[in-house]
Amino acid sequence: MAAVGDVLVHCATDERLTVLAHTATELVLEDVWPPGHVVPAHCHPKLAEEWRVLVGTVAIVVAGVEHILREGETARAGANIVHGARNLGGTPAHVRMVLSPPGQWLEVVERLFRGEDIGALLRTYPDELAA
Repeated sequence: MAAVGDVLVHCATDERLTVLAHTATELVLEDVWPPGHVVPAHCHPKLAEEWRVLVGTVAIVVAGVEHILREGETARAGANIVHGARNLGGTPAHVRMVLSPPGQWLEVVERLFRGEDIGALLRTYPDELAA
């Protein structure tokens, strides 16, 4: 499993994720979203997620409400709240994400970035990810 300091690269999108911290209470990731990157709507049945934009402009949709975030701005989705996101700029966006509690989310991301079937991941990790 990935450890603090590791960088994961998505096999199809070139999204780059760096693991900044991983404790029993939270997982902190820095994600680089290429231009046009879209995170499809989903929810985490037991995890809350917070985003802070470090570079760029992104749209975060939480429970159907779109939030346009620029550098330094944050948004949050509680557990079991549907959310999605996209990079609005023509350059990569850097987003810090905090998931709490982390559960098995890092394992899900590793497998997703390797290109594993999303349907299989939904069935394998029902506490971490739902469509």
